[in-house]
Amino acid sequence: LTVSERVIAILLTLGERVTVMLSIFSYIISRYVPAVSLFPTTKQVDSWYLARYNHLSVD
Repeated sequence: LTVSERVIAILLTLGERVTVMLSIFSYIISRYVPAVSLFPTTKQVDSWYLARYNHLSVD
């Protein structure tokens, strides 16, 4: 891998982790404050994350 490819891979990994953290955070908030929906529902996030992961693994 070239340096730029490694940087891109690291950025993608960080992006996925941030997305998961945000979805968990919003899920916890929504458990205690039902009116708050800062982010998409966990089901939407799960399907988006799976689609994203499958896309990355195919590449």
